[in-house]
Amino acid sequence: MPIVNGNYYMNGDYGQSLEQDRIADAFPGLADQTGSGNSLEDRLVDHLTTPRSATEPPPPPAPPGMPPEAYDDMKINKLTGRQVANIIANEDRDVTRGTSSPEEIYQSKVWKAHAIINGDRTYGGLRLDRVHTAPSEVTPELENSPQYQQALAAARQAFQEQLGGKDPTDGRMWFNNRPTASTALRNLNPKDPNARRVGVFKVFGPFQKGNQNVYTDINENQNPMPGLPRKR
Repeated sequence: MPIVNGNYYMNGDYGQSLEQDRIADAFPGLADQTGSGNSLEDRLVDHLTTPRSATEPPPPPAPPGMPPEAYDDMKINKLTGRQVANIIANEDRDVTRGTSSPEEIYQSKVWKAHAIINGDRTYGGLRLDRVHTAPSEVTPELENSPQYQQALAAARQAFQEQLGGKDPTDGRMWFNNRPTASTALRNLNPKDPNARRVGVFKVFGPFQKGNQNVYTDINENQNPMPGLPRKR
């Protein structure tokens, strides 16, 4: 039975067509960048959706010869991979790992990247109004910092994972940095004091900002989500 982008299909050609349609629906910005036949975007989609034998080792997430920085200019919906990194870097400016491990703070950035990607996939040009984040542009000083390189690596990894159908946040979009590890219910819509409060899905940290602890929270989605019908 062939496997296409991590999913099993009785018919490889059918699976390839279905997976290509799934990627186009989930990543309309990337779909708009394909079509020339030999672009990096075309090569990536072809690589991901080529039917393979289930007995073969899993293929690498990118085709041979494609550099990691290729994801930086690829689009999700309206955002590019680099703009995802820019948001992370702005959100985490002056935040260091403190007493946490390097892996802990890196994973917090990967999860942020997933949340930002989910917001862009859901809302596109309305994302910033619906899911508030830091700006998607950075200063030259920040762009040349080691912190920015970590944000860029996290954005690339999250983009790769989402293209393969992996999302550790399971579609969650809201996150923030907070001074405590509290998981109490909270209002994510300050414009509406009566908005339904949501819980916290995952907490990372403690990290350090100046002489204060900082924790990264991945929050549950609002229900109903702004501009979308309520889930039953």
